[in-house]
Amino acid sequence: YLPVPGGSQIRAIAFGEDGRMWIAANRQIGYFERDGNGWKGFSSLNDSLPPDADIGDMWHVYAEPTGAIFISQSQVLRIRNGKWSKWDFPGARRLQGSVVRGEIWFHHPTTGLWAIESEGPKLRIGRSSLAKVSGLIHVIAAADGNLVLVAHNGLFRYGLAGLKPWSAGASQFVEQGNPTSACSLPDGRIAIGSLTGGLAIVSADGSDVKVIDRAHGLPNQSIFQVSAGSDNTLSSNYWIASYGRCVGAWT
Repeated sequence: YLPVPGGSQIRAIAFGEDGRMWIAANRQIGYFERDGNGWKGFSSLNDSLPPDADIGDMWHVYAEPTGAIFISQSQVLRIRNGKWSKWDFPGARRLQGSVVRGEIWFHHPTTGLWAIESEGPKLRIGRSSLAKVSGLIHVIAAADGNLVLVAHNGLFRYGLAGLKPWSAGASQFVEQGNPTSACSLPDGRIAIGSLTGGLAIVSADGSDVKVIDRAHGLPNQSIFQVSAGSDNTLSSNYWIASYGRCVGAWT
């Protein structure tokens, strides 16, 4: 495993086009690089942050061509070519991020769903359209053009027909396991990490749910982040972020 000095909980990982593995941990953000011998030591970005940046409670990181975007409890931080930008979203216990059709989205509970564009965040779906969703953690673009919303009170589909419940099996998993993260897979499946129930792999149509937990080899039931591997095929490999370590797995 790869240690992250000074990071109490690794909650997010992302792979950049330059080969970097970006890391967001509580009180520590940065990246790993690799050479011919494998992954090198952790490179911290803490000393370069803006003075008023708050990284005590980090939740997401997304790689960009010239840097990365980090999302904390109430801030969006972007580093481009070594320079930082910051946007504040007060009143949130947590800003939940997702990649939707190539864009980085995040949920601000008091205003709605935002997309991070070139110049900064822009509101896409207002709070009133998401009234039945409680504790939204991830948004996934389905192949049919609808959105799949993963929330603490279940899974939903959002589109022209409005908001509708989806996948009873996956909804039961998130209601019981306290979901923390999710990602879409190239074959249409959805991976969902949880705080107490391990990992669930949901079929594209929502009819089949496979649960992977400590009994199946996970080092811990608490999964803070699940991400497709560097070749973007979770069907062959993926990374899981848990307490103080990054774990590679194959299915």
